[in-house]
Amino acid sequence: MRRARVTKHEFVQSDECERTYDPSGGEPVKLGQYTLEMLTDKAIQVTSSKGLKHWIPMSAIHDDSEIYGRDTDGKQQARGSEGVLVVKRWLARERGWTKE
Repeated sequence: MRRARVTKHEFVQSDECERTYDPSGGEPVKLGQYTLEMLTDKAIQVTSSKGLKHWIPMSAIHDDSEIYGRDTDGKQQARGSEGVLVVKRWLARERGWTKE
């Protein structure tokens, strides 16, 4: 049985739900200038230039992003770091940040 996303915080079991996995995440989506606020092992919290806060899963951060939380060697990026946030298209679609 597969898990299907219902809302931001609820999941239900479903045999009908079938999602295609694209390891590359599709074409990257540049979201604009962001500031790194916090990070955990699995996500970063960023603030947009408009003051909106978002949690971004590490798996959704594209290699071209200037905000990344940790590099491949595990070195942590400093809080307050600023730069262009680039995410994988699947996250942008899921959050409604793209018109697709």
